[in-house]
Amino acid sequence: MHHSLGDKGLTILAVNSWNEDAQKLRRFARKHGWTFPVLLNGQEVTQAWGATSLPTNFLVSPEGKVLRKISQIDARTLPQLELEVQKLLADRDKK
Repeated sequence: MHHSLGDKGLTILAVNSWNEDAQKLRRFARKHGWTFPVLLNGQEVTQAWGATSLPTNFLVSPEGKVLRKISQIDARTLPQLELEVQKLLADRDKK
């Protein structure tokens, strides 16, 4: 989704909730093909946002409002999520 919707305004951020060192995190991101930013020292963020399991995903509006909390994204749930994000981006463009 990062590649297909990034140019339409979608921003994806990963949060390192284990507080791994930056070098180890870069290797992990490269191994998994991540090209989006990974925030370091995110344990406080995960606690503040109520992420009780990993991974936890949040769909957040440009205004900072949490629109949806998603515990699992997989091949079954990704198409519906992508449609939801496309609709949100289209609605934003209408304003």
